[in-house]
Amino acid sequence: MKNACRILLTLLALLGAGLMPVRAELPFRLPEGLDPGREGGVLAGRVQDSNGKALYGASVKIDGSERTRTDHRGGFRIAGLPAGEHGLTVYLSGYRTAKGTVSLSPGQSRDILISLSSISGDSSSESAPIRRTRLTIQARPFRSDGARYTVRRIEVTEQGGPGRTWKNTWYRTYDSYVELPCDDAEFGRYYRVTVTWYNWRSRNEVTSSWEPRVWRDSQKESYSRP
Repeated sequence: MKNACRILLTLLALLGAGLMPVRAELPFRLPEGLDPGREGGVLAGRVQDSNGKALYGASVKIDGSERTRTDHRGGFRIAGLPAGEHGLTVYLSGYRTAKGTVSLSPGQSRDILISLSSISGDSSSESAPIRRTRLTIQARPFRSDGARYTVRRIEVTEQGGPGRTWKNTWYRTYDSYVELPCDDAEFGRYYRVTVTWYNWRSRNEVTSSWEPRVWRDSQKESYSRP
């Protein structure tokens, strides 16, 4: 027993002095299917006009395929891209298309800034002319399970830019349809349309939203049910 204690004390002394090497092996394995050299990259960025204003709804294509569109802040994010060089195309009606290439390393995240110049005017000018028209939103009543829902409210909000809003509320209307004119709508811009229907007997309310894009003069969008 005394000999065993002496041996244990000797081993502890050697370890404390760093004279006895210690080796530990952990049973660590990568998850199945994960290759550390081939992780997908992430490409993020912001699209703006030549004056620095965010552009909403711009199409972002990678290697010829549309992958996403910019949000109201002009931002976009594409994940899962393989390493290497990719063709990048950014397109928005009323602006010159931007084309180029972007390179990604395995698992790399990149942020880029893309500026599109307006087709309607010189990009160096302080205020390029903007083409505007009237956007008319038309909504009709509908029936569901025998109940009639009439149009109660229409609200239209401009996406990006000043973010203007047009809205109106109708009370106990039984007309075949109602209309909301939106003057000075901008060509190439998206507008969020929210229509609310109401059943006066059950007092139930139904709301739906759409995001049409203005692309023609005196454009009219019609909605007949959620």
